Amino acid sequence: MKIVVLIVVSCIAISLAACGSDNADETTRGSSAESQPASESSKPVAEPDQPPDVSIPPGPPPKKLVVKDLEVGSGPAVKLYSQVTLVYVAVDYESGEPLQVQWDRSSPFVLDLEPKREVEAFEKGLIGMKAGGQRELIAPSRLAYGDGALVYRVDMLAVK
Repeated sequence: MKIVVLIVVSCIAISLAACGSDNADETTRGSSAESQPASESSKPVAEPDQPPDVSIPPGPPPKKLVVKDLEVGSGPAVKLYSQVTLVYVAVDYESGEPLQVQWDRSSPFVLDLEPKREVEAFEKGLIGMKAGGQRELIAPSRLAYGDGALVYRVDMLAVK
């Protein structure tokens, strides 16, 4: 029951806009300022309409947002104020249980990426992602919903 309530609250929060801080120094992108593609062997494999398994890294959750490109897209890049169409899975860092699954490509999640409208992990973690790409975001609790760290797996379908 607790998970169902958390899922409903999380979906509402994304739709109605979660508040975040203005601290732009909270993102870690691989080993440089740009996201690094993962090796071929570490790419999650899933059927297009089936959500992928999301792996939780060992150890405690990070204190900063971790952004890792699993596959770099070839389309336009996400900027602030872009309208994006995507599918994603959000997994609880502690339990590994899926908390949100928006993976139906026939009815993808569409959002206008504006400051203070989305969960801060999305606001910061999607910037620079290209259409056709796949990205993993590991969000500390304060950049997610405040109830624990989350690991997001995002496939970017379109950027306007």
